[in-house]
Amino acid sequence: GGEVINEFKVGGIVSGEYPDSDSASIGPIRLTKDWKKYEIDLRGKDLSYIIGGFCWATNIDVNDPHGIIFYLDEIKFEK
Repeated sequence: GGEVINEFKVGGIVSGEYPDSDSASIGPIRLTKDWKKYEIDLRGKDLSYIIGGFCWATNIDVNDPHGIIFYLDEIKFEK
């Protein structure tokens, strides 16, 4: 517990020939040892072309410099 995830994100790829049509994210989030459900609100987002389906980002400045371990479960997209 205590690890910080700067961002959980959908979309956001802006370079290349086929960039994402939109993006949405949540964070930063300080994790605990208990499982918790997080949701990224996609209402009103243009999801017509998304190649960056899901990602997360963290930062060595706020976490253990040797790395962190965290678990994700049941990642799903629901309309």
